[in-house]
Amino acid sequence: MKQIKGSVHMDPKIEKERSKRKSFSVHWARFIKLYAKFKDEPVCFVEGEDIKYYGMRIENIIGTINFIESGGKNGVLKFREKLKQSEDFHELKSFFFIDRDFDALLNDIEIYETPCYSIENFYTSTYVLERILLSEFKLTRADEPFVNSMQLFQARQAEYHDASFLLNVFIACQREIENSDKELKIKLNIGDFKIGDFFELNLEKVSSKYTLEALYKYFPSAQTISDDLLTMKMKEFSQVSARERFRGKFEIEFFRWFLTAMIKVAKEGENVCFPEKVNIKLNLTKINILSDLSRFADNCSILEEYVKNRYNLITA
Repeated sequence: MKQIKGSVHMDPKIEKERSKRKSFSVHWARFIKLYAKFKDEPVCFVEGEDIKYYGMRIENIIGTINFIESGGKNGVLKFREKLKQSEDFHELKSFFFIDRDFDALLNDIEIYETPCYSIENFYTSTYVLERILLSEFKLTRADEPFVNSMQLFQARQAEYHDASFLLNVFIACQREIENSDKELKIKLNIGDFKIGDFFELNLEKVSSKYTLEALYKYFPSAQTISDDLLTMKMKEFSQVSARERFRGKFEIEFFRWFLTAMIKVAKEGENVCFPEKVNIKLNLTKINILSDLSRFADNCSILEEYVKNRYNLITA
């Protein structure tokens, strides 16, 4: 196995400045400015770029809304607590949206929590691929390329889930350790994830190219996982839907890889999946995939129920 290189650390001064820009006080100031001008309009507090998924879906339910990027899950929860403690915002029509991640469900009726790991998981089902094939590849369900593409995706995605099982377990264990030890000053940073560092990817087969030992080298700040915790998480993850409960950014990055590969073979033609060339105009970028594929992503009945119920409650 080729040795996996460790993450490159950002210059401390740059990292400090970035943290300063993204601090809660900056997000709070943006909210105050917004509230001063649009006091009567609903405000949705989201983790980060989640507006790209939530935006049109919530507008379709209750009309005009505003969004505040809150600086992550903890930022959304901090907004909620600070707003509850102040009498200055009792008229605020507030909505709160967070990803479940690897955490236990909060079960708080004032907060929408994804039933899957994160919103990215809504972009990775067979239904999403089906919509893309019908719309962008101009296929019908009766076409052989459609059938072949769906079968190929299901096979490769299943292999990817087998290959990424240990990686997800490893990260879930790290989060468990971090949540149980608030004194930890260094937490695992997986923001620079590169799918090619961990997996051999081609349309014929997907496999892993890492071990548990390699993960410790790739993530030098990782805490040592006890055998009991590792066993517990492996048992837990073997009983869940991988597509729904595995880390969303891993799932959507695989989906982006697969779709990019399929666009390439479709444009080339003269292959098993696409005997004839197909002109596809869909552009995919890692940084904008939430926007690029938002119209194809799965809707969530729990989201619709939350928005309707909360809107009725706060406007009564």
